[in-house]
Amino acid sequence: MARKRRKKSGNWITRSVFQPKLLFALSMICLITIMAPHYWKFIPDLSENKEYQIPSSSIEFTNPPEWIPEEFLDQVIKQGNLPENISLLNGEIVKEVALAFRKHPWIKNVRRVRKKTGTITVEVEYRKPVALVQLKDGYYPIDSTGILLPPADFTMKDTQNFPVIQGISSVPQGPAGLPWGDKLVSFSASLAHVILPDWKDFHFKTIRIPKQKKPLEKLDDLQFELITQNGSRILWGRGPLSNHPGELPVAKKIERLKDYQHDHGSFDDSRVSYIIDIRHWQSITRKPIMISKKKKKKRRS
Repeated sequence: MARKRRKKSGNWITRSVFQPKLLFALSMICLITIMAPHYWKFIPDLSENKEYQIPSSSIEFTNPPEWIPEEFLDQVIKQGNLPENISLLNGEIVKEVALAFRKHPWIKNVRRVRKKTGTITVEVEYRKPVALVQLKDGYYPIDSTGILLPPADFTMKDTQNFPVIQGISSVPQGPAGLPWGDKLVSFSASLAHVILPDWKDFHFKTIRIPKQKKPLEKLDDLQFELITQNGSRILWGRGPLSNHPGELPVAKKIERLKDYQHDHGSFDDSRVSYIIDIRHWQSITRKPIMISKKKKKKRRS
């Protein structure tokens, strides 16, 4: 009778682990783990290579409208602290460029920043000026929401291209790119925004907030006047932000202004200025403005 073969002694884990191939693989893993932090020191930094760098001044961006200054990109680079040359290998460069553009007061929104072959392109939405607020020390441009725009980018000539808002006593509460900080300004800006497309055709000069005999209980009751080049006053009524149920819609008011201009040729007369009231639901009314003898002499001269 054949004797049974005794099983080999020893732990099966020991027999499995102590294999040449496995031991070699484990040793290599340990070696790489230890040496990796030191290894990267010897790899050349290609981000400093000129072949992978572009001048910041070569960044491409959305074609700007006429009111954006020529030195816009230089301002973005300076205000955004971008280096003179930027590396396309920089993993954070897209975020850095986007942030630099967002900081500029002319930028309403950064839509997309992309790295392309040899350049960086930025798609942006610009803020649009709708009016200039007249204060004692000068004129301050604003957009349709009442955000202050860079005053240095405007000249006296621009007062002929945009509505001038009179009757604001507050000053901007922050730098360009931030809201003015006064609801009177944002209410006035909303009116300037809707009337701007027809402003030059109507030959208007200013949007005036009349002096109030007593403080307004609510801004919804604020009434505006539009002043022509020769001094006629159009009683516009409440602004576009008003929710007053008895107010004519904005589109209806503009339609009335166009009808009046068509019927009379102009809102002004060479001899007489008028108060023209377009607020009534049924019709437009007008009456001549009585002027003093002194003002008559000035007009004749």
